Amino acid sequence: MKRQSSVIYWLIGLSVQFSAFAATANDLSLPGQYAAGTSTVTVTRPNGSTFSALLYYPSSTAGANTPLASSGSPFSAISFGHGFLQDPARYFGTMTHLATHGHIVIASTTQQGILPNHSTFATDMRQTLDYLSSRNNNAADSFFGRVDTNNYGIFGHSMGGGAGLLAAAADNRIKAYAGLAAAITNPSPQPSMPQLRIPVAMLTGDEDGIVNYNTNTVPLYNAAVAPKLFPLIDGGYHVGFQDNPYPIFPDSGSLPAAQQLAITRSYLTSYFGLYLKNDQSKWRNIWGPEALTRPGVLTLRNAGVTLQADAENKVGNLGSSVSYNISLTNTGPEANNFSLFSEDHQWTSALGSLQTPSLLPGQSFQFSLSVNVPTGIAVGLTDSLLLSARSDRDGGTRGYVWLNTVSAVPEPSSGLMVCLSIGAGTMIRRQRALKDSNGHSIVA
Repeated sequence: MKRQSSVIYWLIGLSVQFSAFAATANDLSLPGQYAAGTSTVTVTRPNGSTFSALLYYPSSTAGANTPLASSGSPFSAISFGHGFLQDPARYFGTMTHLATHGHIVIASTTQQGILPNHSTFATDMRQTLDYLSSRNNNAADSFFGRVDTNNYGIFGHSMGGGAGLLAAAADNRIKAYAGLAAAITNPSPQPSMPQLRIPVAMLTGDEDGIVNYNTNTVPLYNAAVAPKLFPLIDGGYHVGFQDNPYPIFPDSGSLPAAQQLAITRSYLTSYFGLYLKNDQSKWRNIWGPEALTRPGVLTLRNAGVTLQADAENKVGNLGSSVSYNISLTNTGPEANNFSLFSEDHQWTSALGSLQTPSLLPGQSFQFSLSVNVPTGIAVGLTDSLLLSARSDRDGGTRGYVWLNTVSAVPEPSSGLMVCLSIGAGTMIRRQRALKDSNGHSIVA
């Protein structure tokens, strides 16, 4: 990371991990299973005034005013907020991308002028969700019963990122928020951040020349409570989040725009897939070890739960059971239950509990996990188990710990002694106890 990124260590004071999303056969920066339909719609406010919004949705055929996809509904819906002086059409690629992955995205076209009203913009972002709810409830509408009104999300760029926070703080229908170089608006969303009880992800670039992350993203992230994430893109810049950057006074960065968009789209697909579609296969891309494998993205995060084992590496004799004692602590702001999972292991294991009781902030729960070391396997093999605890409040956030069990052979009561050394490699040394003709012990 560049030198300016080191400011975060002092400002936030959290452990820092290099993060992003592992390249897999299922590259989430690529389009999903649907085509994207588009339309321009009219949203009516409670006072009877109207405004236009851009609508992107899953379809079987790409293009304007094509039918909503015939399968896969109800579809989760996300409101998008554009940046200062920006037409939301400048972000068409990202909204199209989310539509191909099964989300309905709606973007207000209001507040594009030189003197935008941020509070009004936040209200309009919320009212785009009202518009989708009304279509979902209208039996004569093609969207009838096909919008997942229980799973609304919101995201925005720059001014729209700040307005999105204002909207999320005022609307309990919104289940997850993501900001792209979110700017502090007027009024500022910072005072309401501690009361925001949804996952918050704040992506930004470390070469942003328009909305400096030290004076915008860092204060907002610090004010937020868990669960929260701050992915800082190395070489990323402000207009790098746009498909068609505004031609007047754009900034630039060392990361190619196509790569910044790919990182952003992969992130948003995983993030909203996890929190709005309950796709548990995405949790590792956001909170798990796969979130630590792509270079070039520095991530700070706080899941609101920690797992501490009595030891993360243990040795077990062939045919024996190795026990780990685990302490789970709720480090979030509210009472929560956590579901427990073990994965990636090959040897048989058993959790002493599958779910915690309700834990108050700061309260811990003790449980055990046992791993059975098989017989008939080589000595010195390691079986790694990924133990995770998932928040029952949002159904997606997890903390995790790796537990590593190494196979050994039992020390016999006499005759053969085996020593196991575990380090860069594994070495087995056998010593046989013998006696000479005078009865003195010798070692062969």
